Amino acid sequence: MISSRGIPWHYILVVHSVVFLAIFLPILVNGAFFAKCAMGFVFPDAVFYGRYLFSWDVFWNDMSGHGFSMTLTSAYLMQPLFVLFLALFAPVDATTIVIVVHTIVAASLASVFLQREQYHPWASVADGALYAMVTWL
Repeated sequence: MISSRGIPWHYILVVHSVVFLAIFLPILVNGAFFAKCAMGFVFPDAVFYGRYLFSWDVFWNDMSGHGFSMTLTSAYLMQPLFVLFLALFAPVDATTIVIVVHTIVAASLASVFLQREQYHPWASVADGALYAMVTWL
């Protein structure tokens, strides 16, 4: 499995997927992502964005008290991955899925980068997981 070039990227992706899905499963099942700040700021914007996804109204947020542009206050909603999941799932589900997918992708890409920097293959996998979890600490 480990060659002179390190662990192949698809093995790294599988390892990080299993690890982070095991970590996030209790959180996803118990609804811990539904914290007060998410319910008040993140999910309403996601629902608004999902409702107006294929119209020009998506660029103007009527819910902000000052009529801010959607790209000014909630630019994270314009991410291509979020837009893809928003077209496929309900807004709250899409937001939750994107959180997990972004963490897995960040860990996998950090691991691949560290392998290319000549880190030991398993150290790069562990450091990639640590890098992705920094935002949760």
